[in-house]
Amino acid sequence: MNRASAYFNVHELKDGLRYLRGIPLLEGWSDADTWTVCMEGRKRMMTWLYLTPKSTPALTDEAVDSIIYRYQKQMFG
Repeated sequence: MNRASAYFNVHELKDGLRYLRGIPLLEGWSDADTWTVCMEGRKRMMTWLYLTPKSTPALTDEAVDSIIYRYQKQMFG
């Protein structure tokens, strides 16, 4: 994060709660099957970095949430 922040606006994306019932692909699946398919097998909660050029304004938290929502909608909508 520190090295990237010299060149980029750094936005931290944290893993969080997921609502899987809103994914049309998984409609009608049992809870066990749904979570098995969506489980990533990671040993701990993850954090990702979303970088934008310093030449552009830093994104607001709402803008980052919107990016995540659009991505999830494309993947699962």
